[in-house]
Amino acid sequence: MVSRDPDIDAECVCTEPVERTAAERVDAFARSIGVDLMPWQRELATKLLAGDHATLSVLAVGRRGGMRTVRRVVEGARYV
Repeated sequence: MVSRDPDIDAECVCTEPVERTAAERVDAFARSIGVDLMPWQRELATKLLAGDHATLSVLAVGRRGGMRTVRRVVEGARYV
Protein backbone atom coordinates (compact mmCIF):
# COMPACT_ATOMS: atom_id res chain seq x y z
CA MET A 1 0.00 0.00 0.00
CA VAL A 2 1.31 3.44 -0.90
CA SER A 3 0.68 6.45 1.31
CA ARG A 4 -0.10 9.80 -0.24
CA ASP A 5 1.48 11.54 2.75
CA PRO A 6 4.82 13.07 1.54
CA ASP A 7 6.35 12.63 5.01
CA ILE A 8 5.96 8.86 4.92
CA ASP A 9 8.48 6.81 2.93
CA ALA A 10 6.81 4.24 0.75
CA GLU A 11 7.86 2.01 -2.11
CA CYS A 12 7.12 3.26 -5.58
CA VAL A 13 4.60 1.19 -7.46
CA CYS A 14 5.35 2.73 -10.83
CA THR A 15 4.70 0.38 -13.70
CA GLU A 16 7.09 1.94 -16.19
CA PRO A 17 10.63 3.11 -15.41
CA VAL A 18 11.34 6.78 -15.98
CA GLU A 19 13.51 7.39 -19.05
CA ARG A 20 16.66 9.28 -18.07
CA THR A 21 18.24 11.90 -20.29
CA ALA A 22 21.75 11.50 -21.69
CA ALA A 23 23.04 14.14 -19.23
CA GLU A 24 21.50 12.30 -16.27
CA ARG A 25 23.04 9.01 -17.39
CA VAL A 26 26.48 10.65 -17.86
CA ASP A 27 26.29 12.26 -14.42
CA ALA A 28 25.14 9.04 -12.74
CA PHE A 29 27.88 6.91 -14.27
CA ALA A 30 30.63 9.46 -13.63
CA ARG A 31 29.52 9.67 -9.99
CA SER A 32 29.44 5.88 -9.68
CA ILE A 33 33.09 5.58 -10.72
CA GLY A 34 34.22 8.60 -8.72
CA VAL A 35 35.04 10.90 -11.64
CA ASP A 36 34.44 14.65 -11.58
CA LEU A 37 34.03 15.70 -15.20
CA MET A 38 35.16 19.08 -16.40
CA PRO A 39 32.35 21.09 -18.07
CA TRP A 40 33.66 20.41 -21.59
CA GLN A 41 33.94 16.69 -20.84
CA ARG A 42 30.37 16.52 -19.53
CA GLU A 43 29.03 18.39 -22.55
CA LEU A 44 30.95 16.22 -25.00
CA ALA A 45 29.98 12.97 -23.25
CA THR A 46 26.33 14.03 -23.23
CA LYS A 47 26.38 14.86 -26.94
CA LEU A 48 28.15 11.61 -27.84
CA LEU A 49 25.75 9.54 -25.76
CA ALA A 50 22.82 11.30 -27.45
CA GLY A 51 24.25 10.32 -30.86
CA ASP A 52 25.87 13.58 -32.00
CA HIS A 53 29.15 12.21 -33.35
CA ALA A 54 29.82 15.28 -35.52
CA THR A 55 31.13 16.98 -32.37
CA LEU A 56 34.24 14.79 -32.44
CA SER A 57 35.30 16.07 -35.85
CA VAL A 58 35.91 19.58 -34.52
CA LEU A 59 37.48 18.62 -31.22
CA ALA A 60 41.26 18.48 -30.92
CA VAL A 61 42.98 17.83 -27.61
CA GLY A 62 46.57 17.20 -26.76
CA ARG A 63 47.99 14.21 -24.96
CA ARG A 64 46.55 13.68 -21.50
CA GLY A 65 43.70 15.99 -22.47
CA GLY A 66 40.88 13.96 -20.92
CA MET A 67 39.43 12.21 -23.96
CA ARG A 68 39.99 8.75 -22.49
CA THR A 69 37.88 9.74 -19.48
CA VAL A 70 35.11 10.97 -21.79
CA ARG A 71 35.23 7.72 -23.75
CA ARG A 72 35.11 5.65 -20.55
CA VAL A 73 32.11 7.59 -19.22
CA VAL A 74 30.20 7.38 -22.53
CA GLU A 75 30.78 3.61 -22.78
CA GLY A 76 29.65 3.04 -19.20
CA ALA A 77 26.69 5.42 -19.35
CA ARG A 78 25.21 3.43 -22.22
CA TYR A 79 24.35 0.70 -19.74
CA VAL A 80 23.04 2.92 -16.90
